[in-house]
Amino acid sequence: MTFASILLGFTFGLLFLAGGVLVLLAGQWIGAVLLAIALLLLPPVRYLVWRLTGKRLSAVKRAFSIALLLALFVILLEFFAETVAPQVTEQTPLPELMQPQSREE
Repeated sequence: MTFASILLGFTFGLLFLAGGVLVLLAGQWIGAVLLAIALLLLPPVRYLVWRLTGKRLSAVKRAFSIALLLALFVILLEFFAETVAPQVTEQTPLPELMQPQSREE
């Protein structure tokens, strides 16, 4: 592996990992798709899989898998935006802290 591919793998792997964790913490299970992408990108995970199984995914297969997972994430995100999000926004009132407060002195 070249230094550039390792650096790109770590950079994008950590970004997808952070995004997946944040989405999961927000209560949305579609963050698992981002975690799967992160696992495909992170070099230590790929090395561990190679050590345990003796098999590697080529860069082309890995890129194809990531593209499919991204497409799945976009489809699920669209489904969430159309079905779940309107129900939540209609039923959730604004907290009192978000309302403008007048200053009384």
